[in-house]
Amino acid sequence: MAAVEVSAVQDPGDLEALAPIVAYAFNDNPEGSLGWLKQTPEHVRLARAGRKVVGGLLRVPMGHWFGGQRVSALGLAGVAVSATARGGGVALAMLREVFVAARREGIALSSLYPSTVALYRKAGYELAGHYCSTKLTLAECPRFRTALTLDELTEADAPEVERLYAATASERPGYLDRAPYHWERVRTHRGKPTLGVAARGANGIEGYAYLATDPAAGFPHDLKLRDFVAATQAAELRLFDFLACHRSTADHAVWYGGAADARLFVLPDKIYKVAVDSTWMLRILDVQRALEQRGYPDVERDLTLEVLDDFLSENGATFRLRVSGGHALVERTSGAGQVCLDVRALSALYTGFVSAAELSRAGLLDGSPRSLATLGLLFGGQAPALADYF
Repeated sequence: MAAVEVSAVQDPGDLEALAPIVAYAFNDNPEGSLGWLKQTPEHVRLARAGRKVVGGLLRVPMGHWFGGQRVSALGLAGVAVSATARGGGVALAMLREVFVAARREGIALSSLYPSTVALYRKAGYELAGHYCSTKLTLAECPRFRTALTLDELTEADAPEVERLYAATASERPGYLDRAPYHWERVRTHRGKPTLGVAARGANGIEGYAYLATDPAAGFPHDLKLRDFVAATQAAELRLFDFLACHRSTADHAVWYGGAADARLFVLPDKIYKVAVDSTWMLRILDVQRALEQRGYPDVERDLTLEVLDDFLSENGATFRLRVSGGHALVERTSGAGQVCLDVRALSALYTGFVSAAELSRAGLLDGSPRSLATLGLLFGGQAPALADYF
């Protein structure tokens, strides 16, 4: 790997040096990239070869929900290398330094949306979940009547909205425990506030949605929901009714999340389409912390996992996993494990994106049928997904 120094922003000139690199990588303009970097300069990391900035990225401390428990994570965005430094190992060297620092901070996972799968697989990431769009045809959406009222959200509603989001997200494998960075992306679009609406009942907010507009899209347009949460069926119906009232000015309502969405069960057949927009990747930074922080079924199981990790050698070991009461105790042990797999396969298994049996058939996991059944019980369940693009 290339010899680079990775550091935080030291002066405003660092962002100005990185912005054209990010813009070139993602076909943006330098002004737009600089504005994005300036939103959270404390999370920017730069790669230098000597004194020259040759790359950088944005690190977003956050969490992922698995098994009803929050697992500490680091989201990565805007990973970019200058045009003349590409192909020299700068990206991998930068990622390794970021991983080591994150492990020191006690962070268990890292996730990202890949611009290239091959590069991130070299760094130990693997495909781990979907980011799906649901497009609802508003002309065919029925009207619904409920006792809930609907009004605009205010700043004072923010704590209640965030609690409601956390309560529902914690039940969905992979969903984020959002950081301020993510909430800013929900509540603003291209520098302007989004419209937030709340479905309220006697006990407060039961559901909400944030909608962004894009004048460049023309008329009629599609309603883009930056967030859409309903904790009760009454809230679902009230929010669908709100969307249906836009049929004269908008063709569709579009929101994001997993492919399995029980809210759609109240709608007539064939008035919506669900599509995979992207597949995100996960990297286990600290095997022991990752296994201990997530939740599990309420069963008693004991299994040893031999993990291989050529990129982050600190992870390469055999771990004894003892699950009881929905939680795990993990310790390093010696010898071969009952299951052997590399960190990429463990990442896909960890989220439930791919089963142990599938990994075994693909030659990516070695274990007895009994061990595979145990892994299926511990890590299986609802398909992992994300509702946030970062």
